[in-house]
Amino acid sequence: MKKISHLFPLVLCLLASSFVFSPVNAQQNPAEYTVHFKTGSVVPDNNAQKYLTSFNGLTESIYDNQFFKIIQFNEIPDEAAKAILKNAGVTLLDYIPNIAYFASFASDFSAEELMDKGIRSILDVDTDYKLAPILHEGNYPDHAILEDGSISLLVSYYPNLNSDQIVVALSGKGYTIINRDDFGSYVNIGVSISDIQSITDLAYVVYVEPIYPVPEPENSTGRTLHRSNAIATDYGAGRHFDGTGVHVELQDDGIIGPHIDYQGRILDQFMSYNYGNHGDHCAGTIMSAGNLDPLGRGMAFGAELYVYGAAPSYPGFNAIPQDYYPREIRITSTSYSNGCNAGYTSLARTLDLQVRNYPSLMHVFSAGNAAGDNCGYGAGPGWGNITGGHKAGKNVVTVASLTLLDQLSSFSSRGPAHDGRIKPDIAAKGSDVYSTMNPNSYTVKSGTSMSCPGVAGTLAQLFQAYRETYNGEDPMAGLMKAFILNTAEDLGNPGPDFKYGWGRINALRVVKVIEEARFDSATSSQGETNTHNFDVPADIAQLRVMVYWTDYPASVNSNWALVNNLDMTLTDPSNTNWDPWRLSHYPDPDSLDMPATRGVDDRNNMEQVTLDYPAAGNYTLDVEGVAVPQGPQTYYIVYEFIPDAVILTYPIGGESLEPGKSSLIRWDAFGDDELFTLEFSLDNGQSWDTIAGDIPGGDRSYNWQVSADISGECLIRITDDVTSSQSDAPFSIIGVPCNLVVDWACAEAIHLSWSGVNGATSYQIYKLGEKYMEPVEITSTNSILLEDTDLSSQSWFSVSAFGENGAQGMRAVAVQNDQGTSNCNPVDAMMVSVPSVDWGFFQTWMDLSSVPVTVEVKNYGTEPITDPELNYQFDDGTIHTETYTGILDPDSVLLYTFGEHISFPDVGSYVLKAWVNYALDQNPDNDLIEVPIEVIEGNIVSIGHTQTFDNWTTCWPVPICNLYSCDLEEGWKNLANDTYDHHDWRTFSGPTSTGMTGPSFDHTTGTTDGQYLYMEPSIYCLNKEAVVSAPGLDLTNGVEPMLSMWYHAYGADIGWFHVDIFTDSDIITDVIPPIIGNQGDEWRELEVDLSPWVGQIVGLRFRGWTSCGEAGDFAIDDVSLTDVTAIDKLEQGISTGLRIYPNPTSGEVTISIKNADKGTYRLQIVDLFGRNMLTKHITSFGGSLIEKVGLSDLPSGIYLVQLSSTGETYKAKLTIQ
Repeated sequence: MKKISHLFPLVLCLLASSFVFSPVNAQQNPAEYTVHFKTGSVVPDNNAQKYLTSFNGLTESIYDNQFFKIIQFNEIPDEAAKAILKNAGVTLLDYIPNIAYFASFASDFSAEELMDKGIRSILDVDTDYKLAPILHEGNYPDHAILEDGSISLLVSYYPNLNSDQIVVALSGKGYTIINRDDFGSYVNIGVSISDIQSITDLAYVVYVEPIYPVPEPENSTGRTLHRSNAIATDYGAGRHFDGTGVHVELQDDGIIGPHIDYQGRILDQFMSYNYGNHGDHCAGTIMSAGNLDPLGRGMAFGAELYVYGAAPSYPGFNAIPQDYYPREIRITSTSYSNGCNAGYTSLARTLDLQVRNYPSLMHVFSAGNAAGDNCGYGAGPGWGNITGGHKAGKNVVTVASLTLLDQLSSFSSRGPAHDGRIKPDIAAKGSDVYSTMNPNSYTVKSGTSMSCPGVAGTLAQLFQAYRETYNGEDPMAGLMKAFILNTAEDLGNPGPDFKYGWGRINALRVVKVIEEARFDSATSSQGETNTHNFDVPADIAQLRVMVYWTDYPASVNSNWALVNNLDMTLTDPSNTNWDPWRLSHYPDPDSLDMPATRGVDDRNNMEQVTLDYPAAGNYTLDVEGVAVPQGPQTYYIVYEFIPDAVILTYPIGGESLEPGKSSLIRWDAFGDDELFTLEFSLDNGQSWDTIAGDIPGGDRSYNWQVSADISGECLIRITDDVTSSQSDAPFSIIGVPCNLVVDWACAEAIHLSWSGVNGATSYQIYKLGEKYMEPVEITSTNSILLEDTDLSSQSWFSVSAFGENGAQGMRAVAVQNDQGTSNCNPVDAMMVSVPSVDWGFFQTWMDLSSVPVTVEVKNYGTEPITDPELNYQFDDGTIHTETYTGILDPDSVLLYTFGEHISFPDVGSYVLKAWVNYALDQNPDNDLIEVPIEVIEGNIVSIGHTQTFDNWTTCWPVPICNLYSCDLEEGWKNLANDTYDHHDWRTFSGPTSTGMTGPSFDHTTGTTDGQYLYMEPSIYCLNKEAVVSAPGLDLTNGVEPMLSMWYHAYGADIGWFHVDIFTDSDIITDVIPPIIGNQGDEWRELEVDLSPWVGQIVGLRFRGWTSCGEAGDFAIDDVSLTDVTAIDKLEQGISTGLRIYPNPTSGEVTISIKNADKGTYRLQIVDLFGRNMLTKHITSFGGSLIEKVGLSDLPSGIYLVQLSSTGETYKAKLTIQ
């Protein structure tokens, strides 16, 4: 029976090969032959024989001596069939469901040789098939639109073509080459939208899609998915296993770097070529320090690397005998294929032998990206397609790919190995991995090529953990492999399977096994049985026991790789015997997808028994040497006790999260029958707020939109029905500086500046040291002059923010200063601005008869400036010169007001020039500025006026920043872009175009039809100012006037909102503290007390600054000028529990209170002068009060609505239009 089952895959494969070429019955099911494209599905005609009989090469589009078609077969061809096609001049490329392939036809292919070869259809590659659906529908996403209005596209070409020739061909068409990925066979180009159709007409183009959106940085999610973060923490009392002292070998596509994330930790590179950035990406996942971008930090950011080339000769493998001891290489990472389920090859045997001879050596491989291929196992496409060869070795680690949510990546190759063994072994994140790329950049890639280095890096961390626990000793490779398999997070079917292997690597569980010494080893010979006893504690959700042995290499002549076969049996305290898990390797999809069952395993060199909710007590493990022809055989036993409790794994302490951004909270638990509740604290656990409740019991993560509050005392807590777990130490919530630049560099100093962070109290400056970014200075401003800085070599700098309660932010993306000096002017007096006249649009009713001239001057050099001469000239008139007497230190600012004022009361345009004269100044380019001044007639509004923006013409939400101007109405004016500010406020209705920011409806009507004014930061308007000038406010008859308005500040990237006034010839900025940062998805009221300016007419403007990201749509609505003095005499304070809608109204309103007291309420409506306009009584029933009130008889204006009972009083403002 064993021989029959062994040979069955081969027999079935041969039968399938012969069947492919048999004629197909004319009665075919069309559904079986539907070809599914993204833009639609087609059933091709059965035209193959006709096409081949009448083939005429003159009708085909020839490129590089070949043309491309789509071939559909009657059955999926096996490797023998593909070889026959290739000999005939046809190469099959990517697979298309159902039973179809893109194919390359040599221009001289043999049509006769393809007759009767099972080909059903041959059809053209229609241009519709080449377009992404969004482009096919004529939609062009905002994120893909470039600043000049062109579109950024990813153009894929057939993978058998020469990348350099494709780039030359596209350049020859006049398209702008932005980027290229030869490994992925695509080019990023910028083109006119009108050229898209022309691109799809090109014979070598297979697919066209928009560039992807900017992606949330994902190596961070890889670290948390693998629980690597939990063993290399950012707080002092945590574990710090970052791979320090562990040497890893990477075999890939050539020299890696330059990249500062590898600084000081590339020990040697044994090649002189570089064929791409695949190796750079893998290296970063293993050991990137995140020096350039902290989000690019790899698993083992303390490990060191040796680099070899890979295919075809794999010199790193050949060098292991010389490298294992002298260079102390312990882990290799190789993400290259070696055939498709090629069987137990000579290389597989060699690698198994190396692990036997060098006992702490671990070879780690990618499983492959061939999930849909048929590699001849016998179960058809989708099974048995591990891409090796070497990956089929028994003693190596083969890695499947996961998404960040533990889902199997669609491309990840599946087992079993050729002989039915479990492959892949383990799973890790391989989809959308953010990692390094040379020179000094990052990119996102997907593939098991990305999951392989994720495991290699995690293993380096675990090697360090073992060494530090056991006096510097290295773990045996077999023991370490048993650690990661037995503690893995079980995914897919219960127990092992051919998709995920033994599950997703879990570094935290492994470290606990190491620290608690829950492992053993022994040897076994032929026919020998060893007995082991151990105790299981109480309150364990699952017991796992694994026996693993580093097997003897098999003969390459054999179809069965296992040499030494050991069997395990576990006996519990009730004397019940338990066999290990085993999988059916029968070559049928249903069989291969079945869950594991208990039984005798004669295929694998590892066996595992698991028991859910085991009884506490003593257990017996028997290990029998059933067949040990190459003995004695050492084996390892690993015991895992999964607790009956939830365990938080991220964030656990010391991390820094950005307010309003998404962060994936993670935890471990067993089972799925208990719901979870997540909470967070901003005060080190003194109080808690709920993030989410009733989270499904099977979930192990939650995507949290981080609180907008700034704190360094944050904690997360997760609770199930019985247990809870929280962060071990506090973490921080605070933003990250952006726009970090090197302004200039001199031999002895360098000047840096950046955009500020909401809530920052100071900033930490970093400089790249021998291996890592090191703190060098702290400042309270948004710039710094670093003195005594060594600039003899290339220098890199970064900055992070400090906030209240010990908040410490993540570092900004680092910037480089090229070797030597740049823009260096040791003596540099800089005229920065004239803040006293930068109002924008002055209006004739303003007092412009004597406007002061105040200039801002900065010492932008390294030397002190003494007694600089300051000058201004208004509209080509008299030059006014005054000398500031004093010393201006480096990087300091002077505000100086001239004795002579200026006057410009008439409508017109003026220019004010201001400059600084300093005899020793070495940089004249920044000495002078010219400020345009515009005076218009202007508008004035009186008390009682409300602006709702509802009747204005709306503006487009196009993301082109200063290139788009929005004309406002009724005396509101946007300042001229690139003259006074950078972009415009826009009139809009409904949701804004960017998700997770901006209002969904206006405040006035509460509907998507109502309008509001907002700022659009998308793509090109980051860190830009938008200023809007409003009509003047007539306060001449005011008593205690108030400016009331509603604002909506929702989004992770909300910047700053300022309110300024102009009075008595002076600009008063920030009459209230600015609104900063995310305030939540709601309209909020803002009030400005104008009482100090009663009796005047004052100017009003709003200044908005966007911040570092696109989720910063800030809106305003219902801007009102009121005088509430008489109302306030009635009673101070406005309540929030009373709801009135619509508000403003022109007639009937609905008044309601939630959770009202039972009984009668007194409704009173009072005007601005305290006069009672309406009184009535309303009865509350069952805790609910809802009443409609007609107000059409009342004149337009602002009113106070008061609703009171014996126990409570509610008040709200109401506007009648």
